[in-house]
Amino acid sequence: AMIVQTIIKELKIWSRLDHQNILQLRGYTLDDGEFPALVSEWMTNGTMLEYLKLNPQVDLFDMVKGIADGLMYLHKEDVVHADLKSDNVLISRSGAPLLADFGISRTLIVTHTVTTLRELMGSVRWMAYELLAPQESGPQKTTDVWAFGMVVYVGSERDHLSDSYLFDVLGAARQRVSIRSPFTCPNSLRHRNGKSTKSSL
Repeated sequence: AMIVQTIIKELKIWSRLDHQNILQLRGYTLDDGEFPALVSEWMTNGTMLEYLKLNPQVDLFDMVKGIADGLMYLHKEDVVHADLKSDNVLISRSGAPLLADFGISRTLIVTHTVTTLRELMGSVRWMAYELLAPQESGPQKTTDVWAFGMVVYVGSERDHLSDSYLFDVLGAARQRVSIRSPFTCPNSLRHRNGKSTKSSL
C-alpha cells in the first residue's frame, strides 16, 4: 500500500507538468493489477527507435534537441526521470519526441520492488556507473544526463542495445570504460560526444 501511495504521489507530480516534449498524463486507474495503470494519449508513431527506423530522413539533431529540452524542463521542475532510455521516448503525431514513464521507476528501485536481474536488464545499459556501484546513491539529475548520452548513442546507431554480455556491461560501467562513437553518428554529434567524454575523465 505504501508503494502504491508513493507512485500515486509521483503521478500527481507528472500530471502538473506542461511541456511540448513531455508526454501528458491524462490520469491513472487502480483497477488493473498491483500498481496504478497510466492513462495517456496513444502515440501511433511508437518509440524513438521505431520512428527513426521508419523515417531515416529525420534529422537526429532535432530529435536530440527535443529530448534535451524535455529533460531540462524536468530538472528545472526538480523532477528526476530515473529511467531515461529510447523506449521511454515516444513520438507525437507531429514527430516531436516526448519523455514518458519518469519517477515511477525511481519509486520501484528505491522501494526495492525491482530486485531481480531480469527486471533490471531492460535499463542497466542506460544507467550511470554510480547506479551500478556497490554503494549506489540512487537516481539523480546527473545520472539522467548519462542516460541522455546513451539515448543519443542509440539514436545514432538507430538500433537497440543488445541484452547479451550483461555482466561485461556491468564491469565496464563500474570501471568507467568509454564507448566508441557509432559509425552512423553525425559529425556534429561525434564532436560533441568527444568533448563531453574528455571533460569527464
